[in-house]
Amino acid sequence: MGSILSVCGAKDGVGKTAFAIHLAFGLAKASQKNVCLIEADIPNFGDLKTYLNLKQNKTLVDFIKNSTRLDPKLAQNWIGKNPNGLYVLDAVTFSTDFQNIDDLGLDKSLKLLARSFDYVIMDLGRDINPLSFRAFENSSLIFVVSSSNVLAINQTAEFSKKLRSLQFGSDIQKLVLNQYDPRGIISPQVIKQKFNMEAAVLLPDDPAAFNQSLSQAKPLQMLNPKHPYLKGIDDTIRMLSTLEEKVEKSRVTRVGVSQPLDVLKQVLPFSFGGGAGGNQKILAAGSTSKALMDRNIAIRT
Repeated sequence: MGSILSVCGAKDGVGKTAFAIHLAFGLAKASQKNVCLIEADIPNFGDLKTYLNLKQNKTLVDFIKNSTRLDPKLAQNWIGKNPNGLYVLDAVTFSTDFQNIDDLGLDKSLKLLARSFDYVIMDLGRDINPLSFRAFENSSLIFVVSSSNVLAINQTAEFSKKLRSLQFGSDIQKLVLNQYDPRGIISPQVIKQKFNMEAAVLLPDDPAAFNQSLSQAKPLQMLNPKHPYLKGIDDTIRMLSTLEEKVEKSRVTRVGVSQPLDVLKQVLPFSFGGGAGGNQKILAAGSTSKALMDRNIAIRT
C-alpha cells in the first residue's frame, strides 16, 4: 500500500507546485519507486504541462471514470510513465469537468491510486472543496506550503486552522516554508506563535534558478543537483521514512469510514456529483435573490 501526499497552500504563488514536482522527482530518484504526480488544483490547472513541458496526458477525471475496470497493474499501464520517470495525471480539460465527478468514484479512485503506486503526490489548490477534502482524507501527510511574507503566513495560518476544524490536525499537517531567509522578519518564533507548530521544511529563495528551471522545463535535480533548495527536498524524503507509519495509523483511526460531505457545507465553494447538497432542486426562474444575482454578476465581471 502506497502513500498519498497532499500538497496545498492558502495563496497562489507560494511555490506549492514547484515543491510537489521536486518532491516527486526526488522520491523517484532516491527510492527507485513508482511515483504518480497528480494535478488537482482546480483554478490553476495546466501548470504541470508548463513546468515539465508535458504532452497531452490522461486526466484525473478520465481516471475516475475508468477506475472501475482497473486494478493496480492496469492503472499503471493506463496512466503510463513519462520520459521524466514519473507517472502524471493532468487535472482536466475544462474546470467545469470537476463538477461531474462522482464523490464515491473519487474516493475509490484515490484508494486505487494508493494501491498502484509507492507514492501519489496531489498538487491541490488553495480551496477546501470536495476534491481536496477527499484527497486530505486519504492522505498520509498534508504539506501546507507558505512563502515567507506576512500576508502569506497569515492566510496559511487560517488555512491550517480550518484543516484542524475538519479533524486534520498537527499529526498529519507539515508546514513547508518557502522563500525562507533566516535574516528576515519571519522567524521560527513567529511560525511557532502563528501555527502552534514548527516549520517541517525550510526552502531558500532563488528566483533566477527557478526561472531557468521553468524556461527549460527541467527540475533542479536535472539542472543543479547540489542546489540548496534540494536540501529541503532531501530532508522531506528522510522525514517521510520516519513519519509515515506513525501517521498512517493515526489517519486510519481518525477517518475510519469516509465522512459525508455534509460536514463541509460551511467551507465548500461548490459541490459536485452527489456532494454536500445532495439532490438539489433547480430553482424556478426569478427566484434568485438580488443579493446573490449581484454577487454572481460581480464574479463574472
